[in-house]
Amino acid sequence: IEISNWKEKLNSSTTESNLEKFINQMKLMQFPNSILVDCTANDSVVKHYLEILKASISIVTPNKIANTQSYDSYLAIRETAKKHNVQFKYGTNVCSALPVISTLNDIISNGDEIIKIEGIFSGTLSFIFNSLKEKDSFSEVVKIAKEKGYTEPDPRDDLSGLDMARKLLILIRESGIPFELKNIHVDKIISDDAQNAKTVDEFFTKLKEDDKRILELKNKARQNNCVLSFIAKYENGEARLSLVEIDKNHPFANLHDSENIVSFTTKNYWKNPLIIRGQGAGADFTAVGILSDVLRISNYLS
Repeated sequence: IEISNWKEKLNSSTTESNLEKFINQMKLMQFPNSILVDCTANDSVVKHYLEILKASISIVTPNKIANTQSYDSYLAIRETAKKHNVQFKYGTNVCSALPVISTLNDIISNGDEIIKIEGIFSGTLSFIFNSLKEKDSFSEVVKIAKEKGYTEPDPRDDLSGLDMARKLLILIRESGIPFELKNIHVDKIISDDAQNAKTVDEFFTKLKEDDKRILELKNKARQNNCVLSFIAKYENGEARLSLVEIDKNHPFANLHDSENIVSFTTKNYWKNPLIIRGQGAGADFTAVGILSDVLRISNYLS
């Protein structure tokens, strides 16, 4: 397919979209060194991953679902890929194109041991709490984030912390530690009334009731020479996402806009943890990371 006119070819095609037929056609073609790129955000393609890998087709995906189902499922994908001499790459699962997963893989491959993982893995939540340093209204900041396109259509999908919890789970598992999503404790950012609102408009109305509580937490943090932030942390077998005060001199306290940051404390990086920081969201940035994974597989297969 010519990249210059792919959209015209798609629009003029008479073939109806059908995932099962597409996968069967892929298998029948038996092209050597094939790679499937799954850019969906649901489990429609994930359910077929084992079948695809068994057909000697590698997979690249930003989709976190496959890596955050049961630990047995997590292992099965890797065992199947290894058995059929293909690759499963997902470098954009955490912090988009930032080299977080690849760096962690290198740490483990070198025989180092993870002691602690900390970070802000959500561009949305990073933007919200960075903006809160200058503004007093939490609900207003969330609305600005939505208007800028930083949040999901329903901001509660971001504020629930579930997406960030999935990313922490992936990093824990990549460290060689069996872990399940249900074992990650997520502190509530917003009230149950706001979370359970029937519509997005009603949610924003209810969210205003949280402004006073969040402002009090922010002012308390300021009095302690700290800032308020939502941090993911794994240490001593426990994983938690918490709304906490962090010292103004802490690396996590000086992020800009929607930056992500990850800190790995290991046996080798004990006194000075290894820190990765930068843009961790956005379609263009994610596309760069996906292409990098495709090229890695291409080099492996060639």
